[in-house]
Amino acid sequence: MQDNEFNELVVKMEKIAEIVNKFSNSELQSDVYNRLISCLNIITVEDKKKTPVPPTPQAVKKQKAPRKKGAKYTPKIIKTLNLSPQGKVSFSDFIIKKKPQSNEDKYPVVVYYLENILKESPVTIDHVFTVFRLVKEWKEPRNLIAGITVAGSRKGTLDTADYNDLKTTPAGRNFVEHELPKSND
Repeated sequence: MQDNEFNELVVKMEKIAEIVNKFSNSELQSDVYNRLISCLNIITVEDKKKTPVPPTPQAVKKQKAPRKKGAKYTPKIIKTLNLSPQGKVSFSDFIIKKKPQSNEDKYPVVVYYLENILKESPVTIDHVFTVFRLVKEWKEPRNLIAGITVAGSRKGTLDTADYNDLKTTPAGRNFVEHELPKSND
């Protein structure tokens, strides 16, 4: 702070003290003081106590993020999900045509089928889990959420921003419609 700024501040503080002393009630004095100080945009000692000091970059590096042990989600079977609807291609016929091999390929195939053929909305983790349980040839994934997340991030085939509203991305639709079955099949 430069000398002229300091001198201006002293004059303002003297004026504030003069105004505050016109009130006899200490609570009212405190309120008037705080209001006048806030008009000057001065940070008081009390404000510093209320405002947490951001950690230094060194302190941030030293802090380890606590491991979150969230409640493990147990998917539920959707009993009303019909994978052999009348007038539409069945899921069995669909996977015979598309021939997905890995789970990373199966996840977008499942979501695509549910979204575009069955017109399910929203498609949830429970829907995907139900399909894996109903297809006898497919093993149930050990960690469904992690697998779907990997498929979404590694291949970009799924939008996993909301596990209660899974969607195929344009890359996922292209993958299912144009890249499956793989040409070496």
